[in-house]
Amino acid sequence: GPPGKLLQDLSQLSYSHENYNELIGMLWKRCFGQDKKYWRRTYKVSFIQQSLVLYQ
Repeated sequence: GPPGKLLQDLSQLSYSHENYNELIGMLWKRCFGQDKKYWRRTYKVSFIQQSLVLYQ
């Protein structure tokens, strides 16, 4: 998964409404806007989402 520092930074950014919308939009695009052969991206997105829930 992504490094801990990156996850922490993403968590901090998610507190701002503007940054939150941009972050979730990018995660959504990475997860559902890609070809299904890039399954690792989907895995990383789910890992990041889990981290956001835990750090919030």
